[in-house]
Amino acid sequence: MSSTEELLKRLGVTIDAGTLRLALTHRSYAYENGGIPTNERLEFLGDSILGFSVTDALYRDNPTLPEGDLAKRRSAVVSTRALAGIGRSIGLGSTSTSDRAKSSPRARTRRPSSRTPWKH
Repeated sequence: MSSTEELLKRLGVTIDAGTLRLALTHRSYAYENGGIPTNERLEFLGDSILGFSVTDALYRDNPTLPEGDLAKRRSAVVSTRALAGIGRSIGLGSTSTSDRAKSSPRARTRRPSSRTPWKH
């Protein structure tokens, strides 16, 4: 069983191969491989859905909590650090193309980007 098949089984979801490949294609890997499509549009959609879902759960589960505290909790849950930990715990790194891009010979010789990495 491939690592992507194992991931889908652990998550209990079914996704067509093309969508899964797109979801796992990081910008750096796409750049290294001739500008193939990336996961950024799916990430944009997913960020919105995750933000809404977490906001809804916090709002419903904490009826007396002030807005500022709700916002701080939401921020902690959807932070890059928290989500990276979840990704590692489910083995997402072994299926993501970002790991492959980082280990490519070209990536090892490329100068680091001066841009601020907002999400990645």
